[in-house]
Amino acid sequence: MDDNYYVDDSNSAPSGKIRLEHIISFSDAIFAFSITFMAISIQIPNFPKNGAIQQEVVSALLQLRPQLETYALSFMIVGVFWISYHRVFNHIRSSHSILVWLNLLFLFFVTLISFCYCS
Repeated sequence: MDDNYYVDDSNSAPSGKIRLEHIISFSDAIFAFSITFMAISIQIPNFPKNGAIQQEVVSALLQLRPQLETYALSFMIVGVFWISYHRVFNHIRSSHSILVWLNLLFLFFVTLISFCYCS
Protein backbone atom coordinates (compact mmCIF):
# COMPACT_ATOMS: atom_id res chain seq x y z
CA MET A 1 0.00 0.00 0.00
CA ASP A 2 0.97 3.59 -0.50
CA ASP A 3 2.22 5.48 2.56
CA ASN A 4 -0.31 8.26 1.90
CA TYR A 5 -3.31 6.36 3.27
CA TYR A 6 -4.03 7.91 6.64
CA VAL A 7 -7.06 8.22 8.82
CA ASP A 8 -8.30 11.75 8.29
CA ASP A 9 -9.04 13.13 11.74
CA SER A 10 -9.00 16.89 11.55
CA ASN A 11 -9.09 17.17 15.36
CA SER A 12 -5.80 15.33 15.85
CA ALA A 13 -2.21 16.26 15.23
CA PRO A 14 -0.41 14.67 12.25
CA SER A 15 1.46 12.35 14.59
CA GLY A 16 -1.88 10.90 15.78
CA LYS A 17 -2.96 9.68 12.35
CA ILE A 18 -3.37 5.97 11.68
CA ARG A 19 -2.38 4.57 8.31
CA LEU A 20 -5.02 2.48 6.56
CA GLU A 21 -2.55 -0.39 6.17
CA HIS A 22 -2.16 -0.49 9.98
CA ILE A 23 -5.92 -0.72 10.42
CA ILE A 24 -6.04 -3.62 7.97
CA SER A 25 -3.04 -5.37 9.56
CA PHE A 26 -4.57 -5.02 13.01
CA SER A 27 -7.85 -6.43 11.70
CA ASP A 28 -6.06 -9.38 10.08
CA ALA A 29 -4.41 -10.10 13.43
CA ILE A 30 -7.80 -10.11 15.16
CA PHE A 31 -9.20 -12.52 12.57
CA ALA A 32 -6.16 -14.77 12.99
CA PHE A 33 -6.40 -14.62 16.78
CA SER A 34 -10.09 -15.52 16.69
CA ILE A 35 -9.48 -18.62 14.58
CA THR A 36 -6.42 -19.61 16.63
CA PHE A 37 -8.34 -19.21 19.87
CA MET A 38 -11.06 -21.51 18.54
CA ALA A 39 -8.52 -24.10 17.39
CA ILE A 40 -6.63 -24.27 20.67
CA SER A 41 -9.92 -24.63 22.53
CA ILE A 42 -10.59 -28.04 20.99
CA GLN A 43 -10.35 -30.60 23.78
CA ILE A 44 -7.90 -33.27 22.62
CA PRO A 45 -8.67 -36.63 24.26
CA ASN A 46 -6.11 -38.21 26.56
CA PHE A 47 -4.78 -41.59 25.49
CA PRO A 48 -2.73 -44.01 27.60
CA LYS A 49 1.05 -43.49 27.42
CA ASN A 50 1.58 -47.02 26.14
CA GLY A 51 -0.58 -46.21 23.12
CA ALA A 52 -4.20 -46.54 22.17
CA ILE A 53 -5.84 -49.15 20.07
CA GLN A 54 -7.58 -48.12 16.89
CA GLN A 55 -11.04 -48.57 18.41
CA GLU A 56 -10.23 -46.11 21.23
CA VAL A 57 -8.97 -43.53 18.74
CA VAL A 58 -12.06 -43.86 16.55
CA SER A 59 -14.33 -43.65 19.60
CA ALA A 60 -12.54 -40.52 20.86
CA LEU A 61 -12.77 -38.86 17.44
CA LEU A 62 -16.48 -39.63 17.24
CA GLN A 63 -16.96 -37.99 20.62
CA LEU A 64 -15.22 -34.89 19.24
CA ARG A 65 -17.54 -34.73 16.24
CA PRO A 66 -20.01 -32.13 17.65
CA GLN A 67 -17.10 -29.93 18.76
CA LEU A 68 -15.38 -30.26 15.36
CA GLU A 69 -18.61 -29.46 13.53
CA THR A 70 -19.07 -26.32 15.62
CA TYR A 71 -15.45 -25.37 14.99
CA ALA A 72 -15.85 -25.87 11.23
CA LEU A 73 -18.99 -23.71 11.16
CA SER A 74 -17.37 -20.97 13.28
CA PHE A 75 -14.22 -21.10 11.12
CA MET A 76 -16.30 -20.69 7.97
CA ILE A 77 -18.23 -17.74 9.42
CA VAL A 78 -15.03 -15.94 10.45
CA GLY A 79 -13.51 -16.80 7.05
CA VAL A 80 -16.48 -15.34 5.17
CA PHE A 81 -16.28 -12.20 7.29
CA TRP A 82 -12.54 -11.93 6.58
CA ILE A 83 -13.04 -12.29 2.81
CA SER A 84 -15.88 -9.74 2.84
CA TYR A 85 -13.82 -7.40 4.98
CA HIS A 86 -11.01 -7.37 2.42
CA ARG A 87 -13.42 -6.95 -0.48
CA VAL A 88 -14.78 -3.82 1.19
CA PHE A 89 -11.35 -2.46 2.18
CA ASN A 90 -10.04 -2.96 -1.37
CA HIS A 91 -12.27 -0.01 -2.30
CA ILE A 92 -11.32 2.27 0.59
CA ARG A 93 -8.51 4.68 -0.21
CA SER A 94 -8.67 6.96 2.81
CA SER A 95 -10.27 6.84 6.17
CA HIS A 96 -11.72 8.85 8.99
CA SER A 97 -11.83 8.19 12.69
CA ILE A 98 -15.46 7.04 12.34
CA LEU A 99 -14.28 4.19 10.10
CA VAL A 100 -11.72 3.18 12.73
CA TRP A 101 -14.40 3.01 15.43
CA LEU A 102 -16.82 1.12 13.18
CA ASN A 103 -14.01 -1.27 12.31
CA LEU A 104 -13.31 -1.88 16.00
CA LEU A 105 -17.00 -2.54 16.62
CA PHE A 106 -17.06 -5.04 13.76
CA LEU A 107 -13.94 -6.76 15.11
CA PHE A 108 -15.56 -6.96 18.53
CA PHE A 109 -18.36 -9.03 17.01
CA VAL A 110 -15.83 -11.22 15.19
CA THR A 111 -14.16 -11.99 18.51
CA LEU A 112 -17.56 -12.79 20.01
CA ILE A 113 -17.83 -15.68 17.54
CA SER A 114 -14.69 -17.28 18.95
CA PHE A 115 -15.78 -16.44 22.50
CA CYS A 116 -19.19 -18.08 21.96
CA TYR A 117 -17.51 -21.11 20.38
CA CYS A 118 -15.16 -21.54 23.33
CA SER A 119 -17.83 -21.12 26.00
